[in-house]
Amino acid sequence: MLDYFLEEQEDSIDSKEKMWGELYHLVFYFLSNFKSVKKDIEIAVKQAVAIYEMTDYLLYLEDKNISWLEDTLTFFVYNFLTLPLIKQFLKFDLHLNEVELIDRQGKIYRIDRILFSKEQVVVFDFKLKFDEIYKPKYESQVRKYISLLSGIGYNNIIGYLAYIKDGRIDKV
Repeated sequence: MLDYFLEEQEDSIDSKEKMWGELYHLVFYFLSNFKSVKKDIEIAVKQAVAIYEMTDYLLYLEDKNISWLEDTLTFFVYNFLTLPLIKQFLKFDLHLNEVELIDRQGKIYRIDRILFSKEQVVVFDFKLKFDEIYKPKYESQVRKYISLLSGIGYNNIIGYLAYIKDGRIDKV
């Protein structure tokens, strides 16, 4: 699973933004839930950075150091996890990270986070920051995830786009 984060992916996003986005995805991968426990966040950040140290992407830090990177990641993740909307998701029984689903044509989709409770299923797709240009594409992506989950029998599914650096969560 972690290989996904280290794969080369062609994208219109510049390499520095791609590095940040993938680091945030890794941090959330290592967090088992949305509790805003600073120690858990710091551990997840250290794990993400350790994985990323195996790549050349950390060259984009320029004159910054690993400590600065860890502090920055911790700051934004902690701020995100303390947003008022996040508190309602603490009661969910199960959090799954990086869930792969396959559609009828064989295309693989990777959902960043799925939360399950007895009453509801919630899909989160993490983005680095809000960009109006990409909003329709991102919303379509979340709607596809909801459709795939519905197709395998789940009901009452809600999707969110989570913009980590902006501290913003948009319902899709």
